[in-house]
Amino acid sequence: MAYAFLLREDGTRGELVICAKVATGKRTTPTPTGTFLLGSKERWHAFTLSYTPHTTEYVKARYIHGWPCEQRRESTVKTSLIQTGTVTGGCLRSPFEFARWVYMNSTAYETQLVIVNGGFEAPEGAEAVRVR
Repeated sequence: MAYAFLLREDGTRGELVICAKVATGKRTTPTPTGTFLLGSKERWHAFTLSYTPHTTEYVKARYIHGWPCEQRRESTVKTSLIQTGTVTGGCLRSPFEFARWVYMNSTAYETQLVIVNGGFEAPEGAEAVRVR
């Protein structure tokens, strides 16, 4: 799961805004954990066999993005990846709504992303704002 929170003026975690189930890296290409500064953004990012919408870089060659598509249209989702692919090459692959929210609402080079590997309890009320 990935969670997006508003930050309070003192920098502490505030209100939960959106959350979604995401796919993360496999053992050979793990998703890095830690705190990262969100970087460049692309409406569509070209990978070898697909394009991903609403792509935001968080570490060199690692991105938060929507489901891979065959063309630069969200209606051309590569359903084989949704049905069988629960892992990525180290990116955070998420539903379109979550990727779009991060892309539209986070300022590049000013927004931090924290990735925790396990041990994180879902915050109260998370179900109410979940993206499916």
